[in-house]
Amino acid sequence: MTGSDQSAPTYFDDMKLTSSHKRMLWLAAICYMFDQMDVGTFAYAAPVLVKTWGLTMEQIAQVNSYGFVGMFLGAIFGGWIADKIGRKKTIILCVAIFSLGSLGNALAFNFHTLAITRFFTGLGVIGMLVVAMVYIAEMMPSEHRGRYQALTMACGTIAIPVGAAFARWVVPLSTESWRYIFVLGGTSILLLPFCFIVFKESPRWLVSKGRITEAEKVIREITGREVDLSSEVPEKIKKSSSLSTLKLILSKEYLKRTIILVIITDGVVLGAQMLGGFYPAILQEYAGFQLTLVLSIMALSWWGIPFGDLSASLVSDKGGRKGPLALFSIINGMTFVVCGFFPTPAVIIAAVFLSRVFGGGSVSILYTYLAESYPTHIRSTAVGLIMGQVRILSAVIVLIVPPILATYGWLGVHLVNAGIIIVTAIVALIFGQKTSKRTLEEINKAPG
Repeated sequence: MTGSDQSAPTYFDDMKLTSSHKRMLWLAAICYMFDQMDVGTFAYAAPVLVKTWGLTMEQIAQVNSYGFVGMFLGAIFGGWIADKIGRKKTIILCVAIFSLGSLGNALAFNFHTLAITRFFTGLGVIGMLVVAMVYIAEMMPSEHRGRYQALTMACGTIAIPVGAAFARWVVPLSTESWRYIFVLGGTSILLLPFCFIVFKESPRWLVSKGRITEAEKVIREITGREVDLSSEVPEKIKKSSSLSTLKLILSKEYLKRTIILVIITDGVVLGAQMLGGFYPAILQEYAGFQLTLVLSIMALSWWGIPFGDLSASLVSDKGGRKGPLALFSIINGMTFVVCGFFPTPAVIIAAVFLSRVFGGGSVSILYTYLAESYPTHIRSTAVGLIMGQVRILSAVIVLIVPPILATYGWLGVHLVNAGIIIVTAIVALIFGQKTSKRTLEEINKAPG
């Protein structure tokens, strides 16, 4: 089989990474770093703002909720825009939005301005995340798609513990020093020129738009191989919109797959994020820990996420993808059970750390699983719709965490969190499709 024949239907499958691939992965990892840093920064500012601004737990929940609403819209429109104008341009746009949003957080002067700027931060953060996971899935070899997604995220999520360590140092300095953690996140705006230079447009997306010559050029630039994609010319250029994509993924052809993916996505994401924004305040209010101890616990625990991503990179391409996803989720759920029943400092530190490991690892595997489950012309929009709906659920669930805490206490809220995660694992194991080591085109020939 010639190089042309090999490349036409499978793009980058059955080949080793090139230097161009590696540069794209490194830059994506750095973008992920700032993306993940911007997601978690408010949790470290919240305890200070409770004291200096007089924010209540309900207002903290509302700020988190505004961020999740921004994430919902970012997922929906980010995915749709990426299917319209391309993966590269949309990633650049989203990096610009969350960078400016983070700088806006630093300049906030009351509850309302902080809520608004957190909205825009969420808008850009999740838009970049949705498009980046699709981009990596389309640009990486099928044999190791999950591995490279997880490794990229591992490099990126190092920013979470680094940001936590920075927050632990800078937040106690003064009543206004919390602003510096947002300034740090905003420096991601310096990445924009590199994004223009390093990222290449996805050949799969170009082919879906009938831009065959451009797709061939991109593959040639990345691999050094001449390819002939003329056989891949679509009979009709399929236009995508959020509404048309929604109709397709809910059609008889894709309905079963969509329902399963929604359940899995909701459980993994909600399970990982339900208590994340509350833990610093909860540990102070319900466990009686001092602020410095709280920040130390959180700073240590966040190192579990990159470690979890690294662990996921070793197993993500095994067991049909769904096996490792279910295993990581079950272990993650059990950490919340243990933490709920044994709320001692040592157990809390260990349980929170392990929940970061296996929660982060399950999210990493999920991103690959979700991004490979729909055809190219709707892939980004479909992923955005599914990621968007879970952000709406996230916006709702953070509002019910305070009532659950007030009614059922520490144990109750941890058991609810555990139940969400474990049910997800069971669904993935029984009903999820096997996707690892298959090309994106093979996965989407026979949806079900």
